[in-house]
Amino acid sequence: MDDFGYSKRSVIESANSQIKRKLGDRLRSRKWFTQFKETELKISVYNIEIAICVFLL
Repeated sequence: MDDFGYSKRSVIESANSQIKRKLGDRLRSRKWFTQFKETELKISVYNIEIAICVFLL
């Protein structure tokens, strides 16, 4: 891997880890479509939290 590609992967893995720590790593839905929606909602909540933290600083 080149250095640029690895740094992108590192940032993505770090964000995934933070989302799992804050919001949990389990999905409660059984159907794939509702799992997808639940995952989107978790990511949206994480992005809102980050935006609020940046805004307050």
